[in-house]
Amino acid sequence: MTIARSRRPVAAVAAAVLCIGIVPASASAAPSPGPADAVRQHQRDERRANFDGRVPDARTLTALRTKQRSAGVTKLDKGLGAQGLVDIDPATGTARRVARVDGFLTTASDKPAKEIATGYVAANPEVFGLSAAETAALRLRKDYVDIDGTHHLSFEQVVGGVPVFGNGVKAAVTKHGELVPTPFS
Repeated sequence: MTIARSRRPVAAVAAAVLCIGIVPASASAAPSPGPADAVRQHQRDERRANFDGRVPDARTLTALRTKQRSAGVTKLDKGLGAQGLVDIDPATGTARRVARVDGFLTTASDKPAKEIATGYVAANPEVFGLSAAETAALRLRKDYVDIDGTHHLSFEQVVGGVPVFGNGVKAAVTKHGELVPTPFS
């Protein structure tokens, strides 16, 4: 019994010291932000400093998955028929791929390949997420013609004179002016 009595005062002093350690220095001092607040602030700062449109956060992905398809996407999808597909990118909410296995996306045309491709994008602003001005501002990065006469075009999106990384439009137009669906990957 004597051993237990000698430990009690030590435990009471230790508990008193712990309580004193967590009492604020003064009642008028503002409480400091907790660890959770600091983590949230750090995450907000990181998002601002290192924004990457290719990797959306969980909240954005959930919103995009549950979002109803716009009228423009639904209209284009139905217009492509049973063998058509409008694949929406979950990161951007815009078309990743517009495809059709049973034909071309446009009829034959005498217009230049660049006009055919940008005209298709401009005709479907809800699908591609670009206004008429943004479509006109697309910069042709590459245009090469293969042995069959098909133009392979690559446009880059430019904002304030700076090319946007990872964004752009790729298209292929046959020698007869038909827009070729993008391949499945």
